[in-house]
Amino acid sequence: EDLSASVASDHDADVVIRAGSDPGYRQRLNEELDAVRQSELGALANRCGPSSHPNYAVCYAVPLKFIWNFESAWVRRHRNKGQPHMIARVGRLTLMACMGLIASTQACDCDVDPIAGIDDADAGVPADLIDPENPPPPPPPPPPVDAGTEPDPEDPPPADDCDISSDKIYVIDRDTSDLHLFDPSTNTVSDVGRISCAGSDSPDSMAVSRSGKAYVRYNDALFEVDLSQPTLPCVNTGYQNGAFSSFGMGYATDSPTTWHDQLYIANAAEVHALDTDTWQRTRVTDLSSAATELTGNAAGQLWALALKIERGGSTLTRINQHTGQIVSSVRLTQLPDLFEMDTFALAAWGGDLYAFLALNSGFGGSEVWRITPTGQMTRVVADLGINVVGAGVSTCAPGG
Repeated sequence: EDLSASVASDHDADVVIRAGSDPGYRQRLNEELDAVRQSELGALANRCGPSSHPNYAVCYAVPLKFIWNFESAWVRRHRNKGQPHMIARVGRLTLMACMGLIASTQACDCDVDPIAGIDDADAGVPADLIDPENPPPPPPPPPPVDAGTEPDPEDPPPADDCDISSDKIYVIDRDTSDLHLFDPSTNTVSDVGRISCAGSDSPDSMAVSRSGKAYVRYNDALFEVDLSQPTLPCVNTGYQNGAFSSFGMGYATDSPTTWHDQLYIANAAEVHALDTDTWQRTRVTDLSSAATELTGNAAGQLWALALKIERGGSTLTRINQHTGQIVSSVRLTQLPDLFEMDTFALAAWGGDLYAFLALNSGFGGSEVWRITPTGQMTRVVADLGINVVGAGVSTCAPGG
């Protein structure tokens, strides 16, 4: 494309020159030069695109500002010297030369590297060409930078992230305190070892962090189990739950784009975040149930299985852990009522939820049900052979 194509012809320039003796020639001359400027401005804008382009200064702002100031300065200089016959021709030659230079160097293809050291402030004209009575206007100031809009960079995960915690589901047997791994891809279990935390007491719930720590609740005491050691050493965290007792728990990441995870706990009335450094709780939302278990995943999703007394009233609920709002909630009509169940646990894996249910009516182990986020239930294991009272899955597992 020839950027000088829109420049007026010499005939038009002669018309302007002959009008030099007309008192209104200056106004008509300025109007004609403005039209030329606007024509070239449009041509450049069509080629160069918006000012957000990374090479905007090179392709657009620098040449246009130079042309405008250079041509205007020459016009004013010759007008002040009483040489109106030079005004139009010099102005047009300046425009044509600059436009031709830009076209020949492909500066307005807008795919060239920015010229080092050049910005809008360098696009002026030589000082001896500037009319001191009519200096060119200063460039507009740059827009203010709002430092608050820049997100904090995500710190990288530790070198051993997910080296310890399995990407399968940890399950704990209520009767023996044995820890197992359930593999949802094969619906099988494998032994990990026995946990000895609270003597003869039975565990009640469990959650697993991506750093290789399992938190197991025995009655109202919370214990930490080191999964990196074959002996599974167990220590009392000293957490004092106060009136917030009989809680289920689970981990979820803070968002789909971070590795940071958070422990959440829920009783029959509320959901809280629990800081495992300070052991302080922060309320998330209300959630009424007869009993609740929690789970989460690497997609930043927090799920709750809220059991109700009446049959068919239990719900699978997704909670926004930051606002406390209920994202979705579906009734699980195939679940038995609370009095028919002996133990239950919940874990997220691969975009689905896995519920482990042991019934009072039999002497076998837990059933395993795969539940989709929309509430579709499929029994994948009729008898797991163990009575699962807690299921813990880290956010290292496949997410939603």
